[in-house]
Amino acid sequence: MAGVRDLSRHGFRMRAYGGESQLLWLLALGSIPAAVFGLLLDTWFEAHVRQPWLVALTLGAFGVLMLIADRRARLQRTIGDVGVIDAVVVGFAQACALVPGVSAPAPR
Repeated sequence: MAGVRDLSRHGFRMRAYGGESQLLWLLALGSIPAAVFGLLLDTWFEAHVRQPWLVALTLGAFGVLMLIADRRARLQRTIGDVGVIDAVVVGFAQACALVPGVSAPAPR
């Protein structure tokens, strides 16, 4: 209820929300890109993206990307530092995880 109350009081000014409300709405916002891509591209992924060579390629490429991100990460951030841009970036990362091999190899 706090999330709805903050939305009605402050509109879309996320920084004015309480901590839990802000996190709730940022999680909801971050889920939108993956949901949209999943709904729009589900049959296309099933038909075109589940080739073993592509799964191996994306698994390797995103493994290297994760290694670089881990090495360059700033470890001083807190939940309070997370904003709208972070939520959208996470949402697009979730959308990328729909591609087999990005988060795990596709089962056969």
